[in-house]
Amino acid sequence: FALAVFGIDSGGGDGTGMFLALGDAIVRQGLAYEAILKFSQDGVVIPQQSEATESLVVFFSAHSGRAFTPEGLAAIRTAQRRLMSVAQYEDFCLRDSASGNCTAPVSPLRMFYTDDTGEGEPRCGGGELDQACIDGIVRAQLDGNGTVVGDNKVFFSRMFSPTTLRNPVTRLIIQFGGPLKGYSSRSDGEDAQEDAFKTLMKEYVQVFKELDNNGAVSGYYKVNHLGSTIISLE
Repeated sequence: FALAVFGIDSGGGDGTGMFLALGDAIVRQGLAYEAILKFSQDGVVIPQQSEATESLVVFFSAHSGRAFTPEGLAAIRTAQRRLMSVAQYEDFCLRDSASGNCTAPVSPLRMFYTDDTGEGEPRCGGGELDQACIDGIVRAQLDGNGTVVGDNKVFFSRMFSPTTLRNPVTRLIIQFGGPLKGYSSRSDGEDAQEDAFKTLMKEYVQVFKELDNNGAVSGYYKVNHLGSTIISLE
């Protein structure tokens, strides 16, 4: 499995390569979930699916040139729900040691809602998530010089304008973990684990085709994706 890469420049003409670098803070979630622990060959405890392996990065390029709108965020939520509903996803997700659940995707929805999935309440003091609320939240991500600061900068492209608050491209990151169930480490049965992950990515190939034909998503965004395994399958 390849480690996730952030702040990557894909060289694409749609802005997908123009993101602010965040470093590896998000990847280092070193999380566990099972009471029965797996051991690596050197005796170090490696809980199942506790190590970040590969990430699937999904780019949303807004047709309007503005990714953060009420309609746009609703489209991201629709896409995110579908991406998280893939069969066997829970067998590959990065797990949280405290809850035992799959970690939430690294999603721009977390800026605007009280949870990471966009299913919570809007962060508008109980009010409606309208454009004024969205702009206020976006403005709160800036320092006095108009520079995006904090962990949420991963959701802003280099084409973001602090004057107009227009951000044409944003991204969602889904993280996967290893070792998989039945293996003591990521090197244990490495080929078999990679083959299993490829099978999962083949399902995601079909999901992205679905999203391209889903007007609730494609009506607002061009959806692109990046991930070493899924690219090798296409």
